[in-house]
Amino acid sequence: MGVRRVVMHIDRLVLRGVDARDGRAVAAGLREELSRMLADPGVAREWAAGRELPLMRLPGVRVDDGVGVAWPGELGGVVARSIGRAMSR
Repeated sequence: MGVRRVVMHIDRLVLRGVDARDGRAVAAGLREELSRMLADPGVAREWAAGRELPLMRLPGVRVDDGVGVAWPGELGGVVARSIGRAMSR
């Protein structure tokens, strides 16, 4: 049987150096990338079988013009992939 639902609550996301007005675009990029990642049945199964994490601290994500991230939408994708790496440990 496939995974029916994976629930993830992100109560607080601290983004130093990001303009507060860009928050919605960052959140949209985060949602889009997490949804794309969870569309893979293997990822969804792995995350659903995982443990409940009351707190997840991610390593700092450094973003500058040299890494090709278009602000602010793609920043959400960068953060989502960091979450994915943490979930796969």
